[in-house]
Amino acid sequence: MVNLPFEFLERKIASGNTGKSIALEAMDRFGDTDKVNNFEKVVRDACATLYSAAAETTSSTLIIFLLAMVQNPSVQVRAQEEIESVLGPDRLPSFADRQSLPYVEAVYRETLRWHPVAPLGIPHAATDGDVYKGWAIPNDSVVIANVWAISQNPERYPSPSSFKPERFFDNKGVLTDDIPTYAFGFGRRICPGRHFADNSLWIVIGRLLAGFTFESEYLQTGGEVKWHNGVTS
Repeated sequence: MVNLPFEFLERKIASGNTGKSIALEAMDRFGDTDKVNNFEKVVRDACATLYSAAAETTSSTLIIFLLAMVQNPSVQVRAQEEIESVLGPDRLPSFADRQSLPYVEAVYRETLRWHPVAPLGIPHAATDGDVYKGWAIPNDSVVIANVWAISQNPERYPSPSSFKPERFFDNKGVLTDDIPTYAFGFGRRICPGRHFADNSLWIVIGRLLAGFTFESEYLQTGGEVKWHNGVTS
């Protein structure tokens, strides 16, 4: 994952047949600088980090969405009816339709909340000592954000183990400002690809709902899908 893609790019550069890529743009813009030691290694490792951080998290979130749909067919039907009523039967959702599909938006938010793919976030370290609400945090302490506890807080999300997109609407039927950004981390170290992930997940969820109905013969015949918690979903 680290070396092979970069070696592929080097071969493409040598052949004169390159397309657009983050690695190529970085080398074109900063490759002649002497401010970064081992510049090619930095670019290679950064690109590998971008891919590894996005690939599994995005695919895992979509798998969680599919599980939610087969377990909650009424949610799926309501989302499909919204898409049909707003867009009609002849086209798929686009990014321009996002504001017009509030229930699909709520399904997306509930997918992030229901089973966050990084339930303990990404560990960070304190570069300096600090005090937070009376708790002393020594220098170099490892800090772990319990995303799972936030997403399953029954005071904020009643019946947290249930998949209920309706929880993101107020009593007037308007979407609230509760967006589960905690799924992407916090502060200065929040996921730099969160906007890309947000748009990618929403458009895929919307188009899957528009084009398919997800069912499970196993569940329909009395089977039960049991969730097993782990460090990653």
